Amino acid sequence: DEGDRRPYGEADLHLPLGWGSIPFRDVFARLPDYRGDLILEIGPGFEDSLAEARSTVREMLSTAGGS
Repeated sequence: DEGDRRPYGEADLHLPLGWGSIPFRDVFARLPDYRGDLILEIGPGFEDSLAEARSTVREMLSTAGGS
C-alpha cells in the first residue's frame, strides 16, 4: 500500500516543487500565458520547506514568462 511505498519514493508524496522528477520548468514554459490559480499541495513533513517551495514557484513562473 501507499504507506509501504513511501520510504522508497514511490508513493504520492506531495513533495515541494522541484524536488521530484516532474519537469515543472518545462511545464511552465509551455504555459506562458496561463493566468489561473496555481495550488501547491505539499505533504506532511515538508512544512519547513514551504517558503522554499513558494520561492521556487515564483522563480519558475518568472523565467517562463508568467507572473
